[in-house]
Amino acid sequence: MKKSIITTILFIGFTSCIDTGPDWHNITIPSFVYDYRELNESVEWRFNPNELRLEYTMPWGSSKVVATLGILNEKYATQARQEAHRRLSNKHGDCEYNHTYTCEHSINLFVDYNRPTAYSDDFVEIRISSNADYNETHPVGYSLADITTFTGYSYEEYINSGYTFVNERLYGTPLYHSRDIHKRVSKLTIADLTLLANHTFSDIKGPSYPQNIFDFALTFEEPPTLAQQHTLEIVFVSDEGKEFRFNVDVDFSQVATEVEEEK
Repeated sequence: MKKSIITTILFIGFTSCIDTGPDWHNITIPSFVYDYRELNESVEWRFNPNELRLEYTMPWGSSKVVATLGILNEKYATQARQEAHRRLSNKHGDCEYNHTYTCEHSINLFVDYNRPTAYSDDFVEIRISSNADYNETHPVGYSLADITTFTGYSYEEYINSGYTFVNERLYGTPLYHSRDIHKRVSKLTIADLTLLANHTFSDIKGPSYPQNIFDFALTFEEPPTLAQQHTLEIVFVSDEGKEFRFNVDVDFSQVATEVEEEK
């Protein structure tokens, strides 16, 4: 009898030490956009003199989640943020994605799912002007929208297509679920500025995130011919009338310096 009890105890102890493998389970994501983050007016734009381009990137520590699907009940997945996600999903018609992923229970969703993230505001206009004379046709305070190109990425077409849109120009890259926007600021439409992609998780190799260095950018078609030092005012106007303002100092004399160094 004692021998039987000891054998049973040893067997239980032995089997409890065996690694039974990861706890895999399926998780269904009802909406393609998992998180919505707010445009942050305190984030600095980076000037790329080689490309005459102002680049906006949302660093991880500067991004504010205002809405989340919260499938795994993350710390920031409050009831208010989940409700906000429902409202935004309904607004964009992003309610029937219903894609099933196989995840390991102990691993964070950041690893198992590429977690598409968009800006929480849709925009109707971008305004850009300077506190100095840019050239003869663009004096101080005059709009620079007709000589500036916006580059960004939108999930709007992918969702509106019933989750079938493929960006053929970028097919086979991690960018194919988003449409790339490349237009003069003066020609941008509301559709261009709807569901702009936020690349907080751009280090993840998934089908949703461009492996680029900015969320969106403004490129000048030509350098200024008058003043070289500018403080640009950039204003994003949302469809709800909110205005996000950025004052960006740009030293265009760097452009001449970079060209000379290349020669």
